[in-house]
Amino acid sequence: IQAILISEGGSGELAGEPRPFEMAMLRLGSDPARKEIQLDDALLIAPDVEARLGGILGLSLGSDGRVQAVRGQVDLAFLNVPLPDVLAVPVVVEDGQLLVDWRPDNERLDVAESWVRSGDDVFHLTGRVGSLNDQLQDDLRAEAVGLDVGGLLDRWPLTAAKNARDWTRRNISSARIDAFLAQFSMDGDETDLSLNVSFSEMTATYVPGMSP
Repeated sequence: IQAILISEGGSGELAGEPRPFEMAMLRLGSDPARKEIQLDDALLIAPDVEARLGGILGLSLGSDGRVQAVRGQVDLAFLNVPLPDVLAVPVVVEDGQLLVDWRPDNERLDVAESWVRSGDDVFHLTGRVGSLNDQLQDDLRAEAVGLDVGGLLDRWPLTAAKNARDWTRRNISSARIDAFLAQFSMDGDETDLSLNVSFSEMTATYVPGMSP
């Protein structure tokens, strides 16, 4: 079975909020015997948002025929999502691959052994994104290679560890980031960020008590 679905204008819902879109397109095929969907192309264009992806997804059905889980591989061709309340710059992904497990009943998406590329930066991702009582709940882990200080600050959540973020912006003018590991969690309006960063070739403002 093959199908192309196109909708020009409409709205969906994310975390209890209506989200309008200008165009949505799906081009897919399915094999009912294998309970599998081949997602050949998917495009979403909304105000300030654009996404394009493909992949192969397997379906788990309940005894009533309803979808209980969707698992598989999603290949990202492009993603641009502004999150002005969370990040200083939009999330832009130019390439990537996600291994996902989506549970519609509890609005939960698990991500395992995945990666995305933004410019020269590559991020390896694992974790969970979901919604509870119309509040976003995230628990994500990211490791990166190729980051510089500017890239680190651009992707540092605005509401998390503000003092450390401001200190880094004021005092580290340049550095090579050899290793980057971030653990980010969000529960409604509460956020928590843990960072482990290894620097080299660093130029920093001297602070009394700092090793020369």
